[in-house]
Amino acid sequence: MESITKIAQTTYPMNIVIAHFNTHWVDNPGGVEKSTCQLANALRERGHKVTILYRDGREGPPYFPLDESIPVDNILFENGKKVISDKLPPLYRMAREIARIFGQNYAQGINAEYKGKQYGEAIKRRLAYIHPDIIVSTSIPSTEYILMNAGYTGPLVTMIHSHPEVQFPPLSKSELKAAALSSTMQILLPSGIPTAKQYFPNLPIKVIGNSVEIPEYTPHRDPRHPIITSVGTFSTGKNQRLLVAAFRLLADHFPDWTLELWGFVNKGYAQDVKKRHSGCKIGRPHSPKGTN
Repeated sequence: MESITKIAQTTYPMNIVIAHFNTHWVDNPGGVEKSTCQLANALRERGHKVTILYRDGREGPPYFPLDESIPVDNILFENGKKVISDKLPPLYRMAREIARIFGQNYAQGINAEYKGKQYGEAIKRRLAYIHPDIIVSTSIPSTEYILMNAGYTGPLVTMIHSHPEVQFPPLSKSELKAAALSSTMQILLPSGIPTAKQYFPNLPIKVIGNSVEIPEYTPHRDPRHPIITSVGTFSTGKNQRLLVAAFRLLADHFPDWTLELWGFVNKGYAQDVKKRHSGCKIGRPHSPKGTN
């Protein structure tokens, strides 16, 4: 912790790596990807050198705007050719599904073990070239790959992008062990502190919420018919079902109000919301690149 504190207090530009070894970085409109791009842009604006390391089955740009001066490197590729598989071999997949019978933790452990062996050397080579002052990891699996498989020993911040009550229970023992070695852990909400402390009693926990962008323009809306808009992938974790249920309790008192749900659709979940609450408007958000 002392080393990361000293770095935070320095005034010289830092050399920062953001490690995004979750799936689907390329053109993925997810919340983690949005936060990663926003963080990288903000750090670059402040004069820091930023590199994003990611893994995906293909190479390409992110969905969200990213400063062109920020290098982005897919650890599965070398010179434009995919050299590392991001999928488990058949025997490992079979073992993972059998392990899932005994608990998601065991299945997650098989995932982490194999993928760590696959990714470790590729990450290590890139870190040896970059020489980062600090690494910001966007997930606990990413933290394990960096600390346990690539052998990184410098300061590392682990970011948690969902509530600890949801994210921590399915993790494997090896992932929890790696996360405990972080310099500090960032979570989104104060309500997550008790769970985070339960799992990581000796780890400094910092609450930093997601940033909120100020829109460049204000849509022209009829003030007589206000609209509440929710944007997010349709899933159990986002729990749009609860939002719709809450709105229905108030709808009779506010007949001129409308609730709109926008997001990339998990068809089964979205259909369930529509079935339970007829009249829901569900749409796909517009791309910042100008395409639908």
